[in-house]
Amino acid sequence: MLSIKNRVYLITSIFFVLSCITLFLSYSLNVVLVTELVLFVFVLKYKIYSEWTIALFWLCFILSETFLVFSENPLNTIWPTLFKLFGYVMLCLCGFFKQKTLRISYIEYLIYGLLIFLNTYVVRAVIAIIEPFIILEYLVNLYFLLGCALIIVAAFAIRYRLIKDSRSKYFALVVVFLTLAEVTSVIAHYLQLMALCYLEYFLFLFGLSFCVLFSVLENKNDKAFKLVKVRGV
Repeated sequence: MLSIKNRVYLITSIFFVLSCITLFLSYSLNVVLVTELVLFVFVLKYKIYSEWTIALFWLCFILSETFLVFSENPLNTIWPTLFKLFGYVMLCLCGFFKQKTLRISYIEYLIYGLLIFLNTYVVRAVIAIIEPFIILEYLVNLYFLLGCALIIVAAFAIRYRLIKDSRSKYFALVVVFLTLAEVTSVIAHYLQLMALCYLEYFLFLFGLSFCVLFSVLENKNDKAFKLVKVRGV
């Protein structure tokens, strides 16, 4: 009998292979949306939700992919990016609530502030590269906000990992994989490097699989979690 973790990895691997096949054969079937729905159902089966931020994160990503599927020109519509932005805001709130009772020293403020500033500069540099290819001007602002949300959630993921919650490694993996997937997606589609789409699918789908594990698996030997006493996040 496969464990929950192995089931999630198996499901994700199957859908990743299917997504690669449909991409290679240029089929119109959107495997990513199907994968999101299957993984979300998997989460609902194994966990009764008390963490509303994660539930809204999933719903936002499903809506984002839905709008992407039914858009005539996905690169020239704001809705997929807007819902993804809301999803990452929910992830930020989840990371914040997990550690909101822990004190932050002035040195930590300085370090995280410097990291956020440097990464914001990187986001601006990336957007400057793709800006000539973006038709809708307000999409530039949305991409900048999306980049800022990813930077903030990364800062929360780092600090969450430091308090040694047993699920924090999955939260960190969610952030790492989804951030790399977003960067890869932008480069692949706007610079027309379609070979990168395979990497995007891998990063995105396994990022979602880690989110399933973060949502489902209970904390084990988790002193920090008991200290924080997070309820109903």
